[in-house]
Amino acid sequence: MKGVQVYRDHPYRRELEDPQVVWTEGSTRLLDYGDVRVTRPVIVIPSLINRHYIFDLSEERSFVRWLADEGFHPFVVDWGAPSQIERSFSIGDYVKRLDYVLDLVADATDCPSVSVIGYCMGGMLAMGMSLRNLAKIDSLVLLATPWDFHNAGFPYANAMATLYSALEASIKLVEELPSDVLQICFSALDPLLVERKFVSFSEKDPWTPDAHAFVAIEDWVNDGVPLVASVARECFNDWYGSNSPARGEWKVDGQAVNPALFDKPALVVVPANDRIVPPGSAIALGKTLPQVTFLEPAAGHVGMVVGRSAEKTLWKPVAEWLSTQ
Repeated sequence: MKGVQVYRDHPYRRELEDPQVVWTEGSTRLLDYGDVRVTRPVIVIPSLINRHYIFDLSEERSFVRWLADEGFHPFVVDWGAPSQIERSFSIGDYVKRLDYVLDLVADATDCPSVSVIGYCMGGMLAMGMSLRNLAKIDSLVLLATPWDFHNAGFPYANAMATLYSALEASIKLVEELPSDVLQICFSALDPLLVERKFVSFSEKDPWTPDAHAFVAIEDWVNDGVPLVASVARECFNDWYGSNSPARGEWKVDGQAVNPALFDKPALVVVPANDRIVPPGSAIALGKTLPQVTFLEPAAGHVGMVVGRSAEKTLWKPVAEWLSTQ
């Protein structure tokens, strides 16, 4: 409780301003982090349930601003909290929205094909979109992207599906799965993690850069967004319950999402200490891709992107790999 109070009272606030918004539809925005003179466009796709700024956390820990300094032109999808327009959306509808993003970026940069980076659930959306637009994709980077939801985690997957069944009536009533409920689901993976991290935080000097980073990450974690009811049903029943992606049964617009048909270079990043996406689940996706390279940083699901070693273990290897494609 001391650690929680120190966190609540900490004066750190994220002050970075978002860059230019170049496109909006419903709750979705496309943010342009690059220079129009740069001809290496990269579309960055976060999860639906977390804010986009995990890629732009602070001046010191911003993957996309670092990419821009390295000569890339990053465009970041900001899904936002679902508006009335998205209330009836399926996962496939979000994938189809990315089709428009891809065309817009290609036109804006005058590049016939682009690279794509997807993170966690955003990686699955990126996979679905890329298969629908093979001729427009140069390469695909999948960060901690699940695929085999029953690999090394069937009891948890079954529990997620069962939890949804128990909550389905309430979810239908409010037309969404609240972010607080999602937080409970993820916390169940390691019930004492929250206690451990706040006890540790309570014992540290709150004015160090590491303490500021802790507060920044916790602010992001606690700034999640809900899933609309139909998307929650697909995630819990089909992905977790039936393991539809690994079984070849997940479809977008009536077509099965089959990674074996993605004949472009792919980099699959599997953080070794990931509690959210078990390494076996992400590796299973990589094994289906014809032209795959694996990267396995010694990090967790979030620390991989914004941890103190992220530049060395993720940012640079990803940039180097993209540069060779």
